[in-house]
Order: sequence, then C-alpha cells, then structure tokens
Amino acid sequence: MTISLKNSRHAAKGLHGVIQCAALMALASLLLAVPASAQGAGPCSNSTLKGKYASFISGEGLLFGVYQKFVGISLRSYDGNGNFTEEWASFDGSVLGVVGPLLSTPGTYTVNANCTGTSSLNPPGPPPIISDFVIMDEAKEVREIVTSPAKNAVSAIFKRL
Repeated sequence: MTISLKNSRHAAKGLHGVIQCAALMALASLLLAVPASAQGAGPCSNSTLKGKYASFISGEGLLFGVYQKFVGISLRSYDGNGNFTEEWASFDGSVLGVVGPLLSTPGTYTVNANCTGTSSLNPPGPPPIISDFVIMDEAKEVREIVTSPAKNAVSAIFKRL
C-alpha cells in the first residue's frame, strides 16, 4: 500500500469530515441513551406515580377466559405509595367483541430509582397480571408490557390526566 503525499491534504480533509461525523453520531447516541431518571428532576420512587392516568391497551392474550387479540381503554389511579386501582372502561376482543364497563381492579407497583418498575394487577379469579414499565416525560407517560402470565403479548401506554 502506498500513500501519495500529493493528495494528503485532500485525504486529511476527508478524514477530518469522517471523524466529525463519527463524533456527532456518538454524541447523539449518548443523548438518546440518557437514562429515564435524567428526564425528570431526579431519581424516581413510588411517589413519582400519583394521580389518574388514561390508558390504551393492545395485544394478544387471555381475555375473559378466551385467548384472542384485543384493544382496551381504562383509567388507572396511582396513590404515590405503591398501590393503584384500574377502572376498566371497555375492551374489544376479536372473539368476544366489546365488553365493558368492568369493575375496578386493585394493584400494586414498585418504582426503581432509574424510573423503571413492575406492577401487579390483581383481577378476581385469574392469576395476577405482572408487568414491567418505564416512566417517561417527567411522569406524564408510563409505557408498560405484560410479562406474566405467559403467552400474553400485551402493551399499554398510560398518559397522566
């Protein structure tokens, strides 16, 4: 391999541009990877979630004893101490059709300092519905995925009212 000194200035400019581009991409990836706790005023705790949130739920799983695709809406009230109540407004399942309004369902949650957490919704009868979540935008939004019971692929987005 030979390097021509005749084109070294042009090569240096090209290399400088590549380095600048790589540095900008690295900075952008660092900014996008800022942990959720840095999005607010400090670390999160159970008290971060307090008040009423509206949700949109969608997925595929066991709904009222039947495995089906479904969408739903609800209101969730967090007490700031690790407890919540879910007021189910309506569900529309691919097998059962529209179901609702339903009874209020109690639940518990735990928020980690990095603004992630887990929740347990405890409907009467079936096993609890366990979810992982992340708190976003200074607790104006919570995004959640169901992790148990198995064979469910369900997600929810909660927006503070």
